Amino acid sequence: MIQTSDNRSRDFADLGKHVTWIKWAEPTAEALRQACLARHSRIAHQPPKLPSVRITALEVSNSKFLGPLALDLNPQYNALIGGRGTGKSTILEYCRWALCDQPPAMTNGTELADFNKRRQALIDNTLIPLGATVDVSFLVDEVPHVVRRKAAGDLVLKIGDAAFQACTEENVRDLLPVRAYSQKQLSAVGARIEELRRFVHAPVRAELAALDEKIASSRIELRSSFDKLQRFRALTAELTAHELERSSLTERIEKLKASLKGLSDEDRAIIARQGVYDAEERIIATFERDAENAKTALSSSIAELTRIPSKVDLKVATENADALKAIRVALDSWAKDARSALGSAEAAFTEPIAAKALGSFFKGITDWRAKRDAHRKQYDEARKRAAAHEETLRQITVLETRLKEINQFTDSKNEQIHRLGFPEQDFSRLRTAWIQMFGKRAELLEGQCAKLSATDNTRLRATLRRAADVEPIAEHLKQVFRGTKIASTKTDALLKAVSDAAAPLDAWHAALSDLLELAWLKIEDEATTTLPSVPRLDAAGLTNREKMALARQLEPSAWLELLLLDLKDLPIFEYRVRDEDFIAFQDASPGQQATALLSILLLQDGPPLVIDQPEDDLNMKIISEVVATLWDAKAHRQIIFASHNANLVVNGDAELVVSCDYRTTTTESGGKIKLTGAIDIPAIKGEITEVMEGGIDAFKLRQQKYGF
Repeated sequence: MIQTSDNRSRDFADLGKHVTWIKWAEPTAEALRQACLARHSRIAHQPPKLPSVRITALEVSNSKFLGPLALDLNPQYNALIGGRGTGKSTILEYCRWALCDQPPAMTNGTELADFNKRRQALIDNTLIPLGATVDVSFLVDEVPHVVRRKAAGDLVLKIGDAAFQACTEENVRDLLPVRAYSQKQLSAVGARIEELRRFVHAPVRAELAALDEKIASSRIELRSSFDKLQRFRALTAELTAHELERSSLTERIEKLKASLKGLSDEDRAIIARQGVYDAEERIIATFERDAENAKTALSSSIAELTRIPSKVDLKVATENADALKAIRVALDSWAKDARSALGSAEAAFTEPIAAKALGSFFKGITDWRAKRDAHRKQYDEARKRAAAHEETLRQITVLETRLKEINQFTDSKNEQIHRLGFPEQDFSRLRTAWIQMFGKRAELLEGQCAKLSATDNTRLRATLRRAADVEPIAEHLKQVFRGTKIASTKTDALLKAVSDAAAPLDAWHAALSDLLELAWLKIEDEATTTLPSVPRLDAAGLTNREKMALARQLEPSAWLELLLLDLKDLPIFEYRVRDEDFIAFQDASPGQQATALLSILLLQDGPPLVIDQPEDDLNMKIISEVVATLWDAKAHRQIIFASHNANLVVNGDAELVVSCDYRTTTTESGGKIKLTGAIDIPAIKGEITEVMEGGIDAFKLRQQKYGF
C-alpha cells in the first residue's frame, strides 16, 4: 500500500503526515510499476536502512583485458551479468585483490595455494604489464576510505580527508573486510569445520577479537606469574635446606661452647653473647635494607610523577578549552606538590635533614654498633684468655662463619619471597580468569548458534560443544608422554575422557592439575616417594611406575605450554530435511549445503558479500526462498553477485545491474562494461532479456510451451 494524506479536513492538517519511500532510478511510471512488483524491496513505510559498510566505487587505471575501468556501486544489491568471458569474474577478482581478501583454505592449504596462483596469474597477465593501479572506495559508518593497490606492489590507504599512507594487507583486511567466494566455492566449503566456524564467528568478529586480545594478554601474565611461582617454590625449598643446616650449626656451636672448661663466668657469658650479637646484626641488616628500599621507591615514584600530566595537544579542544586547561592545571599542581613531598621524604636519608626526620633511626643503629664493637673487644680478650681451648674456639669460629653465611642467604631469600608476594594465590586467580575468558567466548558463540538455528529459511541447526576440539592438545600431550614408555592408548584415553566430558574445559583443567602435581614432584628414591592423588590419570590407566616416569620427565615449563593451549569450541551443524527432521550437515548434498550457507550469509549483518555465480552452488528447487531472503538482506549487507540466473537478478530485484560484453565482438575477446543501471531503465531491461533470457522471442516461446 502506498500511503496518502487524509486531506478531508478544511485546514489540511494531515497533509504530508503519512510518508512512503519508493526506490527508483528515474521518476517514471515504469519505475513505479517496478516498485509495486518488488514492494518488499522497493517500498517502505519507515526510513530505509542502508548497510553501514559498503563499497562505493572500483577504479582500474588500465587492464589488458578490460582496459580502464570505473564502476560506481549501489549500497545494496549489485548484479554483474554478461556472457562467459566478458569480465564479470575479473571485476570481482580485481576488487578482492585490492582489498587483500583471502579465501577460506582447506586444512592442508591446497585451495588457498591454487587460488593465490590463479589470482597472481590474473594480476601478472592483465595489470603488471601496464603498471596498473586499482582503487576501491569504501564507506564505513559514512567515513570514506580508499585503498590503492599497485600491481608493482605498493599498498596505501586513505581515511577521510587524510593523505594516503602506507599500510599492510592485514590493515586493509581489518578495516575493510569483505566476505567473498569464487565460482563453486560456496558448495565446496560446506563440510569444512574451519569455514563453518566462520559462519558462527563472523557476526561477532569484533567481540571475538577483543576477547582474543585479552586472552593473549592473559597468556603473558600467566607466564610471568608461573615464573614467580616456580621461583617461590625454589626459594622455599632452599630455605628449608638452609633451616636444617642452621639448626645443625647452632646445636654444634652451643655444644662446643658448653665444652669450654676453666673459663671464668664472665668470659663464658661474653662468649655466649656473641651468638646474640650475630642474631641482632641480622636484624640491623634487615632494617638497613628496608631503608634503602624505601629510598629507591621514593626515587622511582618521583621519576614516575615527572611524567604527569601527559603531553596533550589542547589545540584540538575548541568547545571547552578553558575547562580542559583548568583540569590540566589542577593535575599539574597536584603532581608538583606530590613530587615536592616525596623529594622531602627522600632527602630524609641524607644529612643534615636526616638528623631531624630519621634521627632516631640512624642514631639507634650507631648506638647499637658502638655496643657491638665494645662486645667484640671483650670477646677477643676473652678468647685470648681461653688460649687453652684454641682448637675448640677455632671450630666455633668456622661454624659461626658458616652460620653467618647461612643467615645472610636466608635473609636474602626471605626478602625475595616477601617481594614475590603471594604467587600461588596470584597464579590461581589468573588461571581462573583464563578459564572464564574461554567460558565467555563459548557463551558468545552459543548465542550465535542459537540465532542461526532460530532464523527462518536457513534449514540449519547449530549447537556448540564447548572446548570439544582437542586436536590442538593431542600432539603436545603426546610429546610430553614421549620417552616415558606409556602406551599411546592411554594418552588417547585421557584425551577421549576430556572430549566426551559434559564440560570438556573443566575436564581438561582437572587433568592439568593432576599433571602439575607430577611436574612439581621431586623424586630421589622411588621407594620412599609418595605419589600425589591424580584421579584423572588413574582413570586413563596409568600405573604407579608410569606416573613416576612421567614425573621424572615432565618439566613445569612443558606443563605451562599445555595450560596455555587453546581448546577450540566445536560447532556442530545439522541440515533440516523437513520439520524436526535433521541430518548431519556433511551428509546433505552440496546444493543443500550451499543454499543453507548462502541464506545465512544473506541474513547475517556483516561486510559486503561478494560471490561469483552463486547459482552454480544452489539447489534450484528452493531458489525462491533465496530470492525472498535477498529482499531483506539488502538493508543490512551490501551484495555483489556475478550471475547468469535471471531469478537472482530480476526476482531478487538488483538495485544496480552491470552488463558486461566483449570488447571485440567478432572474436569474443576482451571485456568491457557495456551498460549500468536499474531494471526500471528500458535499456537495462532489454539487456537482461537478451543476456539472461536468450532474447524476448525465446522467452515467449518458453512461456507458450509451459502453457501459462
